[in-house]
Parts: sequence; C-alpha cells; structure tokens
Amino acid sequence: MKFLVDSNIIIYSARPEPAYAGLRAWLKRPDVAVSALTRLEVLGFYGLTPADAHYFQAVFAVVPALPSPMPSSTKPSGCARTSGSKRPTP
Repeated sequence: MKFLVDSNIIIYSARPEPAYAGLRAWLKRPDVAVSALTRLEVLGFYGLTPADAHYFQAVFAVVPALPSPMPSSTKPSGCARTSGSKRPTP
C-alpha cells in the first residue's frame, strides 16, 4: 500500500521547527508517493522563493510520483470548446 501525500504535507515538511523533523523522515519511506497534481500545486505556487523551490525539488527527487491514470493526450469528453461557443453567464 502507498500513502498518497497531499501538497500541504509537502509544504509543512519545509517548516524548520523540530516538530516537523519526523514528517521529513516519513517522506523518505518507500511507501510514500505524490501525484503529478501535488507537484504542480507545490512547484507552481506564485509566491515560491528560490530556497523553497530548491527544497521542494529535493523532496520530489526522493518521493516518487505515481503515474497518471490517463495519458496526457486524452481529454475527457465535453472539455473541448467549439469555435464561437460561449461560456454560460452566472
């Protein structure tokens, strides 16, 4: 069984307080993984500092990402907009 880690857990692991040391150790376990969405959420944050980016890249080098269940070239039906279509008005 794998533990799928949420982006908030990755973010909390960056905190320097000693209370989070166990979390950092836990992330190194072989039964811990992240999703591609978690990587995107963490690394795509608009307020990410260079130091944060360096730390998170190191985390993602250790914690494997689960493969996506759907090929990236596949779109769910109903997602494509046709030319001239308009969004519904709220």
